[in-house]
Amino acid sequence: LYMFQILYYVWKRFYEGKTAERWILIVCAFGCMGASVVDMFFGGVHLTEAMMVSIVFLYMYLRSHDNYLDPLTSLRNRFAFYDDIDHLHRDITAAASLDMNGLKALNDSKGHAEGDHALTVIGKCLSTNCNRSITAYRVGGDEFTVLFMNQNEDIVHQTLNHTSRSEERFSRNAET
Repeated sequence: LYMFQILYYVWKRFYEGKTAERWILIVCAFGCMGASVVDMFFGGVHLTEAMMVSIVFLYMYLRSHDNYLDPLTSLRNRFAFYDDIDHLHRDITAAASLDMNGLKALNDSKGHAEGDHALTVIGKCLSTNCNRSITAYRVGGDEFTVLFMNQNEDIVHQTLNHTSRSEERFSRNAET
């Protein structure tokens, strides 16, 4: 059961294209295979134990890493933002702060499900415009931050303009 769950998480993360996680998963896979090969040469007595220990550590990594994701928008959350600021501060060339206007009014008039849908749409718009050098975070209820690593001013403006056009398109589609 754990093997299938781990395989699902590995496939999901590879499919989503999260490059940092890809390397961690590859290292864990090679570690598990290496433990199996070493165990095979030394009698094969502890193969199952070596694989289970590797699987447990991989599972712990994947679960702990999910603490950095916002469950509603699938963007990185405030904790990931603070960690990334600490680790990437030399590479950050720009930061953009975005705030969704009218979330409280939307929640009051149409309900929290509509407010959650609006936040999800914003999350999709931001994530489609992100790559290895551009990372979006949901840092508060309706507050988002985008960090640009090693990007020039033109790319920052293009990304922000493209994101705002995407949000307009999504909001028009949501109204119909």
